[in-house]
Amino acid sequence: MDENIKTLIESYISSFEEKNVEKILSYFTDDASWIAPQYKIKGKNEIEGYVLWLFENIEDINFIPDGIGIMINEDKAVCQNIFKAKIGETRVKIPTMFIFRLRNNKFSNQWIINNWFELIENSPTESGIAEIGSIMHMGWSRDYSNL
Repeated sequence: MDENIKTLIESYISSFEEKNVEKILSYFTDDASWIAPQYKIKGKNEIEGYVLWLFENIEDINFIPDGIGIMINEDKAVCQNIFKAKIGETRVKIPTMFIFRLRNNKFSNQWIINNWFELIENSPTESGIAEIGSIMHMGWSRDYSNL
């Protein structure tokens, strides 16, 4: 495993837990894409806007290494973890996978895959799921068709 890429990914994840927007942005190329099933973001400006929105709406962000951990193959890497956070009044614990493509030691593409079926850490009530759905939909309601 390329220790430089492993360290880069670990530092990137730590910057999320610290809510350090400037540091997060430093890991991306200017033309980077951030893609999830629910949204697509292109370029550092859009990534910054989305990260700021995340930090306004999600508290207590924590990533716990899980499963395969970090695997690297040349300019591609995968990182499996458990995303823990507070969204509204609900605590969530979501199995998550980041997939990265790198260029010049920066992320040119990031894909995120979440297992939303394992969403709620505490008892899943309809009101908790509706609250999370409402908050998360606000972040995904922009037009991300520019990719």
